[in-house]
Amino acid sequence: MRPLRLIIRAFLLFFLFSLSFLVCQEFLRDKWTEGEYNPTDKIRGFYAMEEDSCDVVICGSSQAYADIAPAVLFRDYGIVSYDFCVNEQPLWLTYYYISEAIEKQHPKLIVLDVFTVFLDDYETEGVNHFSLDDFPMGLKKLRAIHDSVPQELRYSYVFPMAKYHTTWDELYEGKITESFRRDEDVNRGYSPFVFDADYEEGAKQEVRDQKECLAIPEKSRTWLLKIMDLCSKNHTELLLIKTPNGNAERQMLYNSVWELAKEQGVDYYDMNVLLDGQAHVNVLQAEKISGLLGEKLKTYGLKDRRSEEKTRKAWEETVSVFERNHSKNRLLAADNLNRYRSVLEDAGYVYASYSAGESRGKIGVGKTVLSEGEVMDGSTLETKAEDVTVTITENDGIALLFDGVDYSMKQDGINIAVYDPVLHEMVDMAAFSEDGTFLGRK
Repeated sequence: MRPLRLIIRAFLLFFLFSLSFLVCQEFLRDKWTEGEYNPTDKIRGFYAMEEDSCDVVICGSSQAYADIAPAVLFRDYGIVSYDFCVNEQPLWLTYYYISEAIEKQHPKLIVLDVFTVFLDDYETEGVNHFSLDDFPMGLKKLRAIHDSVPQELRYSYVFPMAKYHTTWDELYEGKITESFRRDEDVNRGYSPFVFDADYEEGAKQEVRDQKECLAIPEKSRTWLLKIMDLCSKNHTELLLIKTPNGNAERQMLYNSVWELAKEQGVDYYDMNVLLDGQAHVNVLQAEKISGLLGEKLKTYGLKDRRSEEKTRKAWEETVSVFERNHSKNRLLAADNLNRYRSVLEDAGYVYASYSAGESRGKIGVGKTVLSEGEVMDGSTLETKAEDVTVTITENDGIALLFDGVDYSMKQDGINIAVYDPVLHEMVDMAAFSEDGTFLGRK
């Protein structure tokens, strides 16, 4: 019996050591969960979905997840989709993402943005970690590491502790709590980029006029053909696309993709020759691009799932968050006070404003002004609006307080601070002259 006890103890010791090693490794490795560049959330969000619940999976690099909003595809077309994309992802890694998408979701259609078709060599170490660290361990991941990482670095992708073992001093509570969180991504893989930008009505002339072809690098061509073969063998339709980026030089490559797609009998939709864009477009332009794609997807006979109560309820927050970011972007794009006030009213924001010239304060929610009056000589105007206490007070200059924090621009003219009760965040602080001219924002 003694040898058996020794074997059992050795096994338990090995099990406990392995478990401790894996937990420590997960604690220490980097997670990308903040801001627009958050592959950890995007990848985990994909695996948090119910299997076989997604009709369209969109793959590629960040140009796809910045330009295509699943919220718009569902809101306007009833299409259930997910942006299963990672920053700068090369096609040889996208191949494995598409393989996972087919295995987990059995989608009717894979949409692949071909931006990284220009690559012909291993990507940088950091880019590879974006794609591989959150990809679940298994034979598929080992193959992906073999095909995308130089031999001398492969061990650090199989055992991330080899890369992150020196990061103990960077360990913080959030890094630990994020280690085992597996929530669905409310944006369905999409990243809302909110900034002011001017886009032309259609594609730039130099892009539309570009008719030359540039040969696709051999490595990218090989993996693009593998992706086509993968989809064909799994009876999954494939749509190649290029979202608008306004790049006439790269258009030569996209023209070559078009030629290859025709040779292989694969559908290709080049939106770069239809709409203006850039590397990452803002929410307003993403809505247009998503609508353009939605019209294309209608030709695939995809089911409109807005009539399904369970699906509709599951997508309510996704659509709501997109529309709040859309309104936020409209605020940033408003170049005069009338347009700005129009967005305030349409979106139902909580806002406070005053005219420095008249020392007059207003507190409002959407079209309803809750409180209004003079603010001078230390006086205060205060109200509870939605989930925030809004105060206008005169104290060494007029202040606009939201839960006690001053968000005034301190400018001569009309100062406005805006809070979104859906996103639970301050979305803008702006100032305008008395005649409505935009003066600036924080």
